Formats: sequence, structure tokens, C-alpha cells
Amino acid sequence: MFLAGTFNSWSENSTPMRRQPDGRWVATLKVEPGRHEYKFVRDGRWCCDDCAEAGPKVDNGLGTMNHVLIVE
Repeated sequence: MFLAGTFNSWSENSTPMRRQPDGRWVATLKVEPGRHEYKFVRDGRWCCDDCAEAGPKVDNGLGTMNHVLIVE
């Protein structure tokens, strides 16, 4: 599983995520303050997390949604 977004030029393989013993996927990275959109890439497929804790989503103009993260 990978994390892709505005913070890494939507690279689908530059930010790997690690599966935790409790089943969660985690990636640690530093991002600049501001608004960032992101998605997950699992087995080559782009997807969003349906979990309510994932935060707001916006239409990306491609018929799917992106997550939004605000860093202050």
C-alpha cells in the first residue's frame, strides 16, 4: 500500500505504508503547511478510505474523490 497526493506529485510508489500489528496502515512523512489532497494506492488501484476518521473528501474531477488534509 502506498500514499499518493499533492505532497509527492501524486507518485503512486514513492511513499510506502507499513501494516501495523493491529491491521492499520501507517506512513510517516513531513509535509508543508497548507491544504493537501491524497489517495491510497493498493495493488495498483487508487482508492479512498471509507472510514469517517479519514476526514473530508472532495471531487477530483475524474469521477472519484480525494481525501483532504489541512496542515497548519
